Amino acid sequence: MGATAGDIDNDGNIDLYIANMYSKAGTRVIGNVCPGTYPEPIMATMRQFVAGSQLWRNKGNLEFEPLGKEYGVAAVGWAWGAALVDLDNDGWLDLYATAGFVSQSRSEPDG
Repeated sequence: MGATAGDIDNDGNIDLYIANMYSKAGTRVIGNVCPGTYPEPIMATMRQFVAGSQLWRNKGNLEFEPLGKEYGVAAVGWAWGAALVDLDNDGWLDLYATAGFVSQSRSEPDG
């Protein structure tokens, strides 16, 4: 739904944050599709639609490493957009992402 780029680890390489939808309900629905109903490439694409946002660290060798789950920025509801900016003036970029609908209980955030 949106993307931003910046050097999150100050190594001189431009990293990426892709804002996307995360939905436990969507994950459950896709998980209930009978095996063999669609070819695996189609299923892989469908799973990506609800996998959430992703932070990609540029390793500097034309490869990117996914860090979204590790950094806790993947399952953030329906992220609409994001910005990388040094909000606290400490020399490190901070991630600011707008999000809307969250398909989980507020009283039980782990599901």
